[in-house]
Amino acid sequence: MDYLINKAFFYHQPKDGYHVNSDTIFLSSFLTMRHKDDVLDIGCGCGALMILAHYRFHPRSLTGIEINPVAVEYGLTNIHLNHIKASIILGKIQDHQPIDQYDVIMCNPPYYHRSRMQHERYQGRYDDALPLETLVEHMHRLLKPKGHAYLVYPVHGFNRVMRALSRYGLSIARMRYFHPRMEKDASIVALDIRHGTTMHCIVEKPWQNDDLIHFQNQLRFMDNINQGENFNE
Repeated sequence: MDYLINKAFFYHQPKDGYHVNSDTIFLSSFLTMRHKDDVLDIGCGCGALMILAHYRFHPRSLTGIEINPVAVEYGLTNIHLNHIKASIILGKIQDHQPIDQYDVIMCNPPYYHRSRMQHERYQGRYDDALPLETLVEHMHRLLKPKGHAYLVYPVHGFNRVMRALSRYGLSIARMRYFHPRMEKDASIVALDIRHGTTMHCIVEKPWQNDDLIHFQNQLRFMDNINQGENFNE
């Protein structure tokens, strides 16, 4: 078992596969939402971002969708252990047909290009599992007109993001860059995406590793995280 938020919450993740990382923490730090919001996590993995969203904001509902059945099983265990009112759906976002749209959509998407076949437990890393243009198309479809969509993406792919957003009538209202160190170029960017064209875009003060550490300490997050054990064994 992995411990999340200094044993206040519990978090399982498989020994092998895609693990919670600094992108997840960075995106969590960038989120804003209200108690009355219905929230969707696209590619929710084992549910780390959903747990953090619940812990920080207590939205009305949390729904995750994930294509990896192993991750879904871990995620369902995590939300059960933490007594979180949430659901995780096994399937593709292309097939998701909710009764209503969402106030908030959050996603830490796959963005590596697959150069060779990998085991399915690593599919969350590769963008053929969810191409950026497909993700943006369904964010547009599932987001309420005044909703917020939150995304992290490598800076080198920022132009691709802008083209995809423009194609579907979405725009960036707020953004924050992450630098591994301030003397280094930015590596990833967090985006707050809205329908339509915003009058201006707020570029927040960039973050670096020290800011992530401070945020983790505020949450008492991952103080004692170890590689997960397989609870099916």
